[in-house]
Amino acid sequence: MGRNKVIFSPQKIMRLQEKGVRDGLGFVAIVLQRRIRNRLSREGTGKLYKGNAARSSSPGQPPVAQSNRLRNSWIAASKTMGRKRGGKKMTLRVSQGAGFPEPAKYAWFLEYGTKYMKPRPFIEPSVKTVKPRAAKLFNMRYRKVIEHINRSGPHG
Repeated sequence: MGRNKVIFSPQKIMRLQEKGVRDGLGFVAIVLQRRIRNRLSREGTGKLYKGNAARSSSPGQPPVAQSNRLRNSWIAASKTMGRKRGGKKMTLRVSQGAGFPEPAKYAWFLEYGTKYMKPRPFIEPSVKTVKPRAAKLFNMRYRKVIEHINRSGPHG
């Protein structure tokens, strides 16, 4: 009887596993980004100031969109952490946003408040909503890559 020879490439397996991790983390970051944007899309329950079309937010409630700058500033990004190992770090950060020259730097003032303004949290409540589902979301994406490895084989 003939022997079946198994040929595999450890480098290819590692690359595919790293892709699975990136895909999984990226998916969780995108879900969190959507949750933050949804939270920033709610109507305000606070005071209606003269000249404003929308009610402001009450302390403790998410900020109300005035220019959409804050809502459109959240992006999920991947950053390379090291050349030798190909490490990746997924981050969710405030960027310029579409059509705006500067990032919405005031996001942190809204989230944590100042000595003149009470907090209008929107990041922490979003994280608390996504956190219980994060492992399941990650595994869902990661398993797709593992299934691909199993179908195509780990050969070089």
